[in-house]
Amino acid sequence: DGYDLREWEIYGVDTPNLALGSQVQVSSLAVGQAGDLAVDADEATAWTSEAGDAHPWIYVRFARPMPLTEFRLVWDQRDKPAVFRVGFYQDGSVKVWSQRLTSTNERQRLAWSTPIVSDAFYLYSEELGAGRDQVSLHDLQLYGSAAGLQASALALPGLARPGSPRIQVLGGLSTAPSPGGGAPLASSDAPILPPR
Repeated sequence: DGYDLREWEIYGVDTPNLALGSQVQVSSLAVGQAGDLAVDADEATAWTSEAGDAHPWIYVRFARPMPLTEFRLVWDQRDKPAVFRVGFYQDGSVKVWSQRLTSTNERQRLAWSTPIVSDAFYLYSEELGAGRDQVSLHDLQLYGSAAGLQASALALPGLARPGSPRIQVLGGLSTAPSPGGGAPLASSDAPILPPR
């Protein structure tokens, strides 16, 4: 007549937020709203772009290449982009672009199964949306595979190519069709890369 559960244990590997302590560059900033406030693990602070910046972006560079498998965003409820993309850098240039992503709420998460080895992560706002003239990002978290980089050298899969790993869309993110031509930026619009 029923069960008696005396113990229940769950084990796993804690993966750190790789954005913490990383070098940050932004397209613009409102007074007192620096880019590193988006990666300080404090949701009370935020990076806010300057009003009138049509395509705000944030660029997070790691000390060494990281195998990324997930990002999480916490936007200001009002000041979030309508449409954005993320890019994964390797050796100073974007090797993988996401599809166009739409903001549906202030807390968003996107995870994928095969790690993308990257030395920098780039979030680019394509459209701000009606009545918005800036973005405000309270928290940007980046996570990688618990095992880290393996000797087998993880490949950089294309996110939209046939036969590549499928991206699982979670928590307030939806994908929109990718525009013809691929990358949303001309090379002259890309962030100025910090010196190595």
